[in-house]
Amino acid sequence: MKIDILLEELDKLNLPKDQYAITSSGSLAIRGIREANDLDIIVTPKVWKELLQ
Repeated sequence: MKIDILLEELDKLNLPKDQYAITSSGSLAIRGIREANDLDIIVTPKVWKELLQ
């Protein structure tokens, strides 16, 4: 999947941009090193609690 499409889907979640980080193959795809089929993210404890509700 194209990284642009994955990033658009991530944007639809409306997560605060300073409260998460893209990890694993997503970070490689952003740099054009390899393609990613999904995005793995980590979020702050605050965002995690909000997502659980």
